[in-house]
Amino acid sequence: MSCSSLNAWITDPEPRNNKALKFVDPFGLRKVFSDKRLKKNIEKIGTSKSGLNIYSFEYKNSDFGNGVYQGVMSDEIPNHAVVKEEDVYDMVDYSKIDVEFKLITN
Repeated sequence: MSCSSLNAWITDPEPRNNKALKFVDPFGLRKVFSDKRLKKNIEKIGTSKSGLNIYSFEYKNSDFGNGVYQGVMSDEIPNHAVVKEEDVYDMVDYSKIDVEFKLITN
């Protein structure tokens, strides 16, 4: 997927304002970049009711967001919640899992 087509999916045009880069596809699914390769300072902070690991982390590149976030690693969750796009890092559709993606601290 090219950068221009990615830009058409951006729902938050100001990810640098402590909001992770999120996308809504044509069907309204909310997706967040959750590929481990994009993250640093990863620490396990809990486990969801369904057994998914919950982590705190920061994005390596501030274009994806600033601050410490809570979420999952895309390589550890059920495949039905992982969205793979051509030439793009994995995203997670958080509506399909029992973990909330959120900003913990700025």
